[in-house]
Amino acid sequence: IIGIGFGNVAYDAIEALVNGSYPGGEHSIYGLAEGGYYMDWESYERFAEANPDFAEIIEAGKAVEEKINSGEITVDYNTDEPNWSTIAG
Repeated sequence: IIGIGFGNVAYDAIEALVNGSYPGGEHSIYGLAEGGYYMDWESYERFAEANPDFAEIIEAGKAVEEKINSGEITVDYNTDEPNWSTIAG
């Protein structure tokens, strides 16, 4: 379960407005590392309690999230259409 967090987005917009640097008409990118999304790990853990085979996968997901948040892993924002034939294999 992935949630959308508007707190950082709203805070940054208000701060920019107060500081006179609000870039009206521009879009900002807020991914996991920027607080735009969050992982509801409690829901995943409850799922793993009933489905123990998924516990290891959930822990791996948490590790990836930590690496994204620390900057060890970066996720490029790319709006280009993917090469579907490559994806399909």
